[in-house]
Amino acid sequence: MSAARLALAGGAGVSLVAVLALAEPTIKKWEGYSNDPYRDITGLNTVCWGETAGVQARRYSDAECQAMFRQSAIRHGAPIVACLPAAAPASVQASFVSFGYNVGVSAACGSTAAQRARRGDYAGACEALTWWNKARNPITGKLEVSRGLANRRADERALCLKGLA
Repeated sequence: MSAARLALAGGAGVSLVAVLALAEPTIKKWEGYSNDPYRDITGLNTVCWGETAGVQARRYSDAECQAMFRQSAIRHGAPIVACLPAAAPASVQASFVSFGYNVGVSAACGSTAAQRARRGDYAGACEALTWWNKARNPITGKLEVSRGLANRRADERALCLKGLA
């Protein structure tokens, strides 16, 4: 996607480039980083900053990881920004990009948090992000509260609320 298209993709007031720049530190903080593939808490093969698609059993270079991150951020960010109101503050959009990077575009855009944002209830949307604090235990198959996810959602909520007065 060209820089011009990225700038326009973020809606009337905020460019996707700006939203991704706000979301990047939160995503990278919580995804962690590894050049070597590993199994995440749900049992998925993961590499770099949370990449799970097509992970090969090999070491990835820093340049490969950065390129993968940029592509994933755009792939997740553009449709998430599109499912939110164009008038949503950049911090709200950025928090949803981080959220969607972790849970997927469909889950993020179909969530109660996104529904609240589409109604203009940004504070309620920020709060609803915190409800996504569970992961399926690969051994028991049950959803369990994850301290890491709870902490990530608290950071995303804080980012989300930054743009609200």
